[in-house]
Amino acid sequence: MKEKLFLKEYMEEILKPLEEYDKVHKLDLIKTVEAYINNDGNYKNTGLEIAQHENTVRYRISAAKKILDLENNHLSFIEQISIAFKIKKILDKKRGFKAI
Repeated sequence: MKEKLFLKEYMEEILKPLEEYDKVHKLDLIKTVEAYINNDGNYKNTGLEIAQHENTVRYRISAAKKILDLENNHLSFIEQISIAFKIKKILDKKRGFKAI
């Protein structure tokens, strides 16, 4: 049970700031970052998936990195956000919810 709580806290630590920013600025950061990860960091393919220009994707990824204080550490951003989305998918599946 402690492990599940730890995983949830980790996921929230990464995703919650992006969700809060989205509420105010309406940038679809969560959707963009998840698509970016699913497209192996390819801006063009991400843009096609979410119907946005690749420069819009670049801006949103840059904003997400800044919010998470990872603008100078791309690999850490990829690693942390990927883990957070995997945890979300696992927890949502266990609860019977659909992942973002």
